[in-house]
Amino acid sequence: AIVSRFYLLEPRVMSHDETSHVYFSWKLYQGEGFQHDPMMHGPLQFHLVALSFLLFGDNDFTARIPAVLFSIATVAFMWNYRRYLGRIGALIAAVLFLISPYMLYYGRYVRNEAFVGLFGVMTLWAVLRYFETGQMRYTMWLSGVMALHFITKETSYIYTAQLLLFLGLFFVFRQFRLSGKGNKARPTYPGHQRVRFTKKQKQYFLLALIGVPVL
Repeated sequence: AIVSRFYLLEPRVMSHDETSHVYFSWKLYQGEGFQHDPMMHGPLQFHLVALSFLLFGDNDFTARIPAVLFSIATVAFMWNYRRYLGRIGALIAAVLFLISPYMLYYGRYVRNEAFVGLFGVMTLWAVLRYFETGQMRYTMWLSGVMALHFITKETSYIYTAQLLLFLGLFFVFRQFRLSGKGNKARPTYPGHQRVRFTKKQKQYFLLALIGVPVL
């Protein structure tokens, strides 16, 4: 991942999207400040690129370093999925991330996709680990990663909506299952106490879940 992301990183000419990000990062690096504009997505990348300029100088190579590092981290992070995919499965997933033309291209590109890729796999991992252990530290992981995603790109709203939809459906499934008559099942993940809802409460929750106003 290190070789594929850093190899001949500078020679490619900056694209329009890259220059839009690099220019305002350079102004921040020059001490001219930064004013957020939704047209250019979140402020995290601008600050990281400006930091790269401060540490290594301002050129095309250093402008792409933050995206490269996040792309490398995404590939490496897949090793954490070995408890769910197995060692072989995690390695295959990492290799697919490594050779993916999309991941490779945007992993060497001054845009937000490399950041979003890492935040995406970390979000799912934090949720799975919390379900498995019930430990509060994984909710802290999730909160931190989602906060970083929200200051990176508007895809954070899509990821959050998908996650909330899944968690909402999962919650409903668990509560209906646990409160069924004669059902002795217990939560399959620690850190959760059995909670019973009345039929009316369940109806209200379902209505809220599908977006129908509850009056």
